[in-house]
Amino acid sequence: MREKMPRRKHTKSRYGCLECKKRHMKCDESRPICVACSVANLKCSFTSTLPTLPATVRSAMRAGARSPSQTSSISSASPISYLSPPTSTAETESAPSVASPTPPPSENPQCGVFDERYSLLHLELLHHFQTDFVKTLDLDHLEFQPVVQMTIKEAFATPFLMDELLALSAAHKAALPDGQRREYYRTEATRLQTRALAQFNDAQATLSGENRMAVFLFSTFLGQHVLHDTLQEASCHAAGDIEPLLNKLGQCLNIHHGIAQIAGQSWEELVARVPVFGAHKARCQEVTDEANEPGSECYPLMQLIKRSYLDQPGRDACSLAVERLQQLISTRQAYYRTTGTSGPLIRFVQEWLVRAPQSYVYLVIEKRPEALAILAHYLALLHQARDCWVVGDAGVLIVQSISEHLGTDWAEWLAWPNQMVAAVS
Repeated sequence: MREKMPRRKHTKSRYGCLECKKRHMKCDESRPICVACSVANLKCSFTSTLPTLPATVRSAMRAGARSPSQTSSISSASPISYLSPPTSTAETESAPSVASPTPPPSENPQCGVFDERYSLLHLELLHHFQTDFVKTLDLDHLEFQPVVQMTIKEAFATPFLMDELLALSAAHKAALPDGQRREYYRTEATRLQTRALAQFNDAQATLSGENRMAVFLFSTFLGQHVLHDTLQEASCHAAGDIEPLLNKLGQCLNIHHGIAQIAGQSWEELVARVPVFGAHKARCQEVTDEANEPGSECYPLMQLIKRSYLDQPGRDACSLAVERLQQLISTRQAYYRTTGTSGPLIRFVQEWLVRAPQSYVYLVIEKRPEALAILAHYLALLHQARDCWVVGDAGVLIVQSISEHLGTDWAEWLAWPNQMVAAVS
């Protein structure tokens, strides 16, 4: 007589969506829509729990809304279309819920987004943003207080900005060396970012006069958050499998290209509302002018690009990316000579990502070795900012991974970045 096979343990999904319960399926509880509903093309009940935008904000968004045929997604030029952060089921189940148990009904049920109150945790994150996180942006000086005040004011009027602001604050708390409940804050950062993106996309938040500043701030915070998440991938990707990491780096560059477009359209309004930004830019320009004699750090790389097998457009794209990277290196050195300090590290961390030409970004996405060698040079510079919470040890880890991926045939291209990370490790 054959022995009975033991029944496999079944774990019920207590908080699954209504559609999965109707179909007697285990729900993975992914937000804003579970995987089962997404695959079956069903309306997931989770989408009815997304926070509803106030009427005043919705009307402002409608002023720049697109035609009905275009409302399903935002422009590919926007940084948002490249990102759809997942929510881990395990993390969701392990972290206590911060939402209020009984959200009130939506003011407009047809809006299709959720109406969720903020909790004491979110007040904690807002306080952390105002008192601790702003120091990482070099905004804790008295002259920059209007910037912080403007940011908070815009966030209270714009839910997707508030959620991303809180998400970034949670990510920062999770990254603190002496931080407690790191996994809890990391999970909440992902949840808030997902909610912010859902609201942004649902609001069809195109750039207009009324919401320009909120979209600019949202894009800036999202860019920093995505960069942090991307660099964190460096410490956990499987040895020898660099593909997921390179995909994320390409995605990160794409997002920052979108940020550059938004920033260009928003700068004049930012200076008008916060004049100190204009004065600060003028000081930075003085330093940049002093660095008009380019350094030689990237000279060997530039010569290798000229002799490469890339077609002419590819060589032009890589040459421009290297030229802008050399400008950044020279400017940072001039800033140190002028002020005696390294300056706000996050500015140097993100500036090249914003200024890298789109044609170069495409080469990174295609994983062209020449483009990856340039990226390794940027990451070597990034490693000098390893004390910045966004960066950590990611620079050296990714340079090593790129070196292993390209192999010894590209050792000449990677000589400078490997030398730099070895010198400061």
